[in-house]
Formats: sequence, structure tokens, C-alpha cells
Amino acid sequence: MTNQTIWMVRHGNRLDFVYPEWFNTAKRRYDPPLAMDGFIQAKLLANRLKNEDIKHIFVSPFLRTIQSAYPLAEILNLPLKI
Repeated sequence: MTNQTIWMVRHGNRLDFVYPEWFNTAKRRYDPPLAMDGFIQAKLLANRLKNEDIKHIFVSPFLRTIQSAYPLAEILNLPLKI
């Protein structure tokens, strides 16, 4: 049996947390994107995990989770599995 490490990561900061009024005009109110600092968090996460032996990246279909995982997927040249 081989050991595996599973990284569980939460999405970056959401736009509606920074700008609550976003909800009033949003087309997809249930699916807020990342805020600017959330994109920075995603890049920092990708930089932290780039040397780990990651073989798969699974994400939920929410925009913020896809945006959070994308920088790591790009660095590792892996697809996002929704």
C-alpha cells in the first residue's frame, strides 16, 4: 500500500464578501467570483503547492472554486476535474 496526501483547500476570498452590493446586480447571485485579493490568494496557493506531487485537481462547479484552482492547474499542467 502506498501513502497518498490529499490537499483540501477552500476557495479564495469572494467578491460578495468584499462588496456586498454585488448581490443586487449579479446575474448569478448564487455564484460570486473571487475578489481581487482572492485571485492573489489563489496565486499564492499555486506557488505553495507547485512542488507537491499532485496528480489530480478536483473542484466544485462554482466559479470561485474554479478561479481558485486554475493557477495551480496552469502551473502543473493539469486539467480541472469538476
